[in-house]
Amino acid sequence: MRPGGSRLRPLAEAQRDVDLLHARIMVDYSRTHRRRGLVALMILPLAMLIPLSRTGFTLTALLVCAAVWLLFAALWALGLFLARRRLTKYGRILTAAGIDWPPARACT
Repeated sequence: MRPGGSRLRPLAEAQRDVDLLHARIMVDYSRTHRRRGLVALMILPLAMLIPLSRTGFTLTALLVCAAVWLLFAALWALGLFLARRRLTKYGRILTAAGIDWPPARACT
C-alpha cells in the first residue's frame, strides 16, 4: 500500500486483485438486501399495531399506517433495484475475470 491523499491506495501490481476482492464483497453485500428488507416490511405492520391500539383503529389512523408502510415498501423496492444493478455490474467484472462467485451457487 502507498499513501495517496487521504487514503491508502494499492500498488499498481496489486490493483487488479484489490478490484476483484472489492467486486466479490459487493456481490455478497448485494445478495443480502432482499432478506433484510423483507423481514422489516413484515414486522412493520406489527409494530404499528402498538400505537393503533392506544389511539383506536380509526380510518385516519389506518390510512396513516398504510402510507408509512407504503413509503417503506417503496424505499425497499428502490434499494432492491439498486442492489440488483450493483450485483449485475460487479457480477460481470467477476465473470470477465473467470471467477464463479459466489461459490455456493456452484455447489447447490
